Amino acid sequence: MDRIDQMLKRSSLDTAKTNSLDKALEPSVKHALTFARSHLNKYYSKTDTSNVYRIAIILHPKLKTKYFQQNGWDKQWIDTALEIIQEEWSHYKGRGTEVMVHSLPFLFSYCN
Repeated sequence: MDRIDQMLKRSSLDTAKTNSLDKALEPSVKHALTFARSHLNKYYSKTDTSNVYRIAIILHPKLKTKYFQQNGWDKQWIDTALEIIQEEWSHYKGRGTEVMVHSLPFLFSYCN
């Protein structure tokens, strides 16, 4: 998302720094890009309150906390995300495979 935001920012109506892409775009396209960027940011900002988003990014094998650090997220936000993971894990730790066995019928119906 950060890459998309940067691309839209470069191509939007903010033409203080013009580049070859800006020169090739019609004003209506630039306006549409600005509109798209504002809507993407509106919904992307909602991920700040999503525990699932934090957990998914940190558990992603390639991203982990490195993603947040490289993109300038506050250390407190990252620490909170780690606390959320530990809290969620504590609900499932030691439960064994019975959680998965009860989930299998749902998983099979979802895949078909």
